[in-house]
Amino acid sequence: MNAAQSCWKIDGTEALLCCGPLQAQVLLHAFPRLVPQRWGDKPFDDVAPLLFRGPDAADGRLTLREAYTRLDDLVLTYDLAAPLHMTAQLYWRASHVADGVTRVALI
Repeated sequence: MNAAQSCWKIDGTEALLCCGPLQAQVLLHAFPRLVPQRWGDKPFDDVAPLLFRGPDAADGRLTLREAYTRLDDLVLTYDLAAPLHMTAQLYWRASHVADGVTRVALI
């Protein structure tokens, strides 16, 4: 993948990831999470390995303020969450390391 092309595509309330053999989606609202869909030609079933519950101790729901891609990062900024008065900014970083190896990190 060249530097000008991102492996992420934002589409409404989700972001789609296509990186090496991994195809996944990130649900952007309320409880942001990465949901793998396919590995090569094989589907994933009911797996959500990366989840962010948010800083709000009451229910963890987040309200998305901004979403954009920057190279291989998906950057999500959420509104201030009470009662802790914290703003969450998440980076989902994807990289195709080698044949058959894809790395996704929540930063």
